[in-house]
This record gives sequence, structure tokens and C-alpha cells, in this order.
Amino acid sequence: MIAAANADGHVNRDEMKVIFGKVNALPLDTDDKAFIFDALHNPPTVAEIAALAVNPEQASEIYLASRLAIDPDHPEERGHLDELARHLDLPRGLVEHLDSQVESKAVNAA
Repeated sequence: MIAAANADGHVNRDEMKVIFGKVNALPLDTDDKAFIFDALHNPPTVAEIAALAVNPEQASEIYLASRLAIDPDHPEERGHLDELARHLDLPRGLVEHLDSQVESKAVNAA
């Protein structure tokens, strides 16, 4: 999420709010939260993120977490998602399905 939010070179207030909300909702101890917030200052590369996935389910979850953190209408952020999907070896149809899940969730929340 952090790397995705930083895809355009900065993490804006709305992106920061999403990241803080997701991190605070997780059952993490203080050290784990500190590690995540430190990553805000030194975001991982797309290749480093993709290397964390050990199976297709994890790859999908990583993509989905990134997709939730950003505005895909912003060209740099869309480029980040596209690059991430390539590094994760996600089929185009799956990416479209994940994107539609996020979009339908946003519509239902509004």
C-alpha cells in the first residue's frame, strides 16, 4: 500500500488516512506498526513487493492492498498498479476482476 500510494512521488493526505486506518485495524504490536510507518519514508520497490508473494492468492492480496490505497485515475499510480500486476504475474482478467471488486465496494460505501 505504501509503495502504491507513493507511486506519484508523494503520499497525500487521503492516501495516508487509508494507510493509517488499515494499519491501525490490524492486530500489530508497536514494533510492527513502527516498521510499517518507517516504510513510509523508504518505500519498497515493485520488485521487492512482488517477491513477497509465494502463491497466486498472496499475489492477488498484494495487488488488492495496493489498489485500495490509491487512485487509479492518476497516471503514475495506474502505472504502478500495472507494473505490480506484471511483476506478480497476474492474468489481465484477474486484475480486471480485482479492480471491479474495489470499484463496487467504493460505490456501495458512498
